[in-house]
This record gives sequence, C-alpha cells and structure tokens, in this order.
Amino acid sequence: MPDYLKLVVASLDLGSDSEVLDVAAGTGLLFRAVSPRVGRVVALDITPEMLDEGRAAAGREGITNIAFEQGRPKTCRILTPRSTWSSPVSRCIISGAPEVVLGETIRVCRPKGKVLVADLVSPADEELAARYNELERLRDGTHSRALSPSGLEKLVADAGVSVTGCHSVYGEEDLEA
Repeated sequence: MPDYLKLVVASLDLGSDSEVLDVAAGTGLLFRAVSPRVGRVVALDITPEMLDEGRAAAGREGITNIAFEQGRPKTCRILTPRSTWSSPVSRCIISGAPEVVLGETIRVCRPKGKVLVADLVSPADEELAARYNELERLRDGTHSRALSPSGLEKLVADAGVSVTGCHSVYGEEDLEA
C-alpha cells in the first residue's frame, strides 16, 4: 500500500459500524484499504470500466462489504441523501469541478462525521503550476487542474468547514517516454 494511502486510512476514524463512501473510487485502491476495517463501503465512480476493474479486484480479494455505483458525469452530484455517510472520502478528483465535488462530499457526510480530501496539489507559482498540470494531463487524460495548497485551503474555507489536519506526502512517479 502506498504511503499516502496508509496516511489516508490512518486519518479516518474507522470501526465496524463505519460506512465509507469512496468518491471517484477508480479501480479501488482506497476501498480495498478500508474494507477490512469498516461495516460497508460504496465505491462511486463515473467510469464504468473503472468500476468493472474495481469489482474484479474486490472479487479476487474476497471483499464482500462493498457496493459499486456509477456516478453522474458532468454534474458531479452524489445521488445519496444528505447526512448518509460517516466518512465520505474524495481522492484525486478536485481537479474537475472542485466546488461541486467538495460541496457534495460535505453534504452527504453525517453530523460529526469526517470528510477526507486526498488530492494532488500544484506548485504555488503559476508558471510551474501550468507545467505541472500539463504533465498531469499527459499522464492522465481526465486531469484538468490541481489546486495549489492555498487554493485548496480557500476551497475548504469557502465551503464553510474547517480543516482538522493537513498532511503532505511527496512521491516520485516513474515516467516512461
């Protein structure tokens, strides 16, 4: 398990009664990491192929406390009622429609629950940020932009919630030509 994922899991208050919503679950790195520690997890993603890979991985690993839901492209709306989840987690999705995604993630969180956002951040320098985002788009065609740390802090403040912790994990990507 990558270091950043260990940090994400350790940051959540998980128990057998926890219900985790993995927003933009992709192929399931996060849901596979939390599933042994929770009662239920729902993997939400807009890409059917990602969900298919996640289902296959869950099957191979014998994960049975998971459900898969296809999200709605473009609107970024989460189709569950307000205050449904003890731990909604947004991982690597802020780049598209950050205000909507964070707002929806907060909306579906139970009172006194914990929203966790784990995402890429760009450099504060605008020129470096543009280059960074260009490289990310080459690596991942769905990437639009990563916010700077101050941009992410502003996003959270504008959403009306407070930050209870912030951690940075630095890693290297192995890029092939």
